[in-house]
Amino acid sequence: MIAKSIEPSANSICALIDVSASTYSPAAAAAILSSLSKASKLVNFYGNQLPSIVPLPSNTITRSKLLASAIAEGDSIPEDNRAEEVGSAVTFSAVLGFCFVSNFLGPIFNRDYSDGLPSLVIWLLLGGVFLDNFYTGLTEITKWVDKLPTLPPLPEGEVMIGKGELTKSISGGFTRLFTTDFERDCRCEAAGVLTAYLLGLPVFAWRPNALEAGALLFGNEEDDEETKNVDLLTSNGLLRVLVWILSPVAAESLKHPPPLVVSDPRECEKLFDNLISTRDKLPEDDPLRSDLTFLIDEKTDLINWSYTQACALLRRNYDILDELTETLSSGSATVGDCVACIENME
Repeated sequence: MIAKSIEPSANSICALIDVSASTYSPAAAAAILSSLSKASKLVNFYGNQLPSIVPLPSNTITRSKLLASAIAEGDSIPEDNRAEEVGSAVTFSAVLGFCFVSNFLGPIFNRDYSDGLPSLVIWLLLGGVFLDNFYTGLTEITKWVDKLPTLPPLPEGEVMIGKGELTKSISGGFTRLFTTDFERDCRCEAAGVLTAYLLGLPVFAWRPNALEAGALLFGNEEDDEETKNVDLLTSNGLLRVLVWILSPVAAESLKHPPPLVVSDPRECEKLFDNLISTRDKLPEDDPLRSDLTFLIDEKTDLINWSYTQACALLRRNYDILDELTETLSSGSATVGDCVACIENME
């Protein structure tokens, strides 16, 4: 159809994209999407946002200033201590539950808890929660009552009782364990699909992750050397991939307060672990080894900079993100349907 200069219909384009997505081959997807973007008037947005991605400044002073400015504006990767938070929530609830059950079942099984140990533990836990938030509560009260003096902030440093940090960790764990938000799930999936499409990345993973990123960077085993995305193994290329990986984090953070429930910023760390593993397997004289070493040395700045670019990209395309989220909320949307939504195909 394309070879004969016949304009494909919207349904044909969606079907082709669904077929390319089912191959799980970035090379095959790239070939189809590139051909469609050149031959069809209906495909206009594939890769059209690539020029808007600002490369990581090579000057370290300029880089530091821009990153500091972005962090001041709120575009910093949210802290993600999900393992610690979930562990705190599980431990707290387990101890509290065990004490309640002991008080209830003790007399039934003729266990003597006359010393009141379970009750003591319960009151200690609840008292700890109260003390952990006591100073923070007083500080908030002084802000609302004009006649009260303003309390000084507690010193920064290690976690200490009174700042609400322990309670925050426990409540964050409960949030992760019990929060189910279908719209948030769809929004994170929409962000991944939208970002990949706008940046010209031939990948259709619903959830950007290190494994898919590795296939994108190095290709699959069955791909020819000529079809692999060698251009992504550069600072600018890896930046595009990192923007894609962090797009769900940006989408969730732009709309929902912390903690992160669906997205996972640790995927970037996993990707760099894969890069280090790949580099260490290469011969010393392999040019790719030195390229990977350079990228790995830029790890922290690349990750932080890519998050600012992901936030900026999604802000520019917020309306499309909302529409795509609604499309995915139907529960039956395919990759082709998502592309039709992005391109506004009738």
